[in-house]
Amino acid sequence: MKRMAITVIASLFFWAGGTAKVQAQEITFTSKARQIYLGANGDPFYNGFVPQSDLSLAWENGFYGDVWFSTALNGRKDFDKEVDITFGKSGKIGQFNYTTNINYFVLVITDVMNVNGETNRNLQINRKVNLAPFLRGEVYFPVHKGGPRQGLMVVSGIRSSSELHPRVILLANYWFKMDSGCFGYDRALLGQGFVGLGFKVNGKVTVTPGVTVSKPLTSVSDGRRFQSNPEIAISYRF
Repeated sequence: MKRMAITVIASLFFWAGGTAKVQAQEITFTSKARQIYLGANGDPFYNGFVPQSDLSLAWENGFYGDVWFSTALNGRKDFDKEVDITFGKSGKIGQFNYTTNINYFVLVITDVMNVNGETNRNLQINRKVNLAPFLRGEVYFPVHKGGPRQGLMVVSGIRSSSELHPRVILLANYWFKMDSGCFGYDRALLGQGFVGLGFKVNGKVTVTPGVTVSKPLTSVSDGRRFQSNPEIAISYRF
């Protein structure tokens, strides 16, 4: 199952690239230094400094792929070490944007797969401010029996970008997340967000310091609490 899933995603990745014109491809490499590895459910998967990077490819036909990897650069078998492979498709229907993707997470324990779907709409407030309310569903399930419990996350929020200067963008994203109990945690409603500043060094390089926050808004007994996770990211667009 594991080998088959990786093969299917990789095959789709290269098929999408072959169906589009080479000159239409967009390749971006991003490397982030984070204080901790804060999981999607608001719990620290690794409670220490961790670099995380990804290489993404996008084609004019809406297909995209991404390889993401994480490691704290130590020799221990721990949850800082992970590789994620993503293949997806984005597009537009009327005034609404959509994106859907499938992910394979290579973990230090039993691997996990994830299927996502999202719809959003861009609201251009003025020349410098854009808002994008969104609704997203995320389904997580183990590849083999005995892995982390499957579950669903439903996410609703808004992303915003504001041009403070031709080379400086303020990013402010806020969302609520309903966690059905993914990975064996309690059911919970989470309040999460990200605030950062994107500095355009030139036409290819962007540096973005920022902070992600997460807090359970309902009572939980699984140890989750308010988390603040500073980071700095450097992106290079080829």
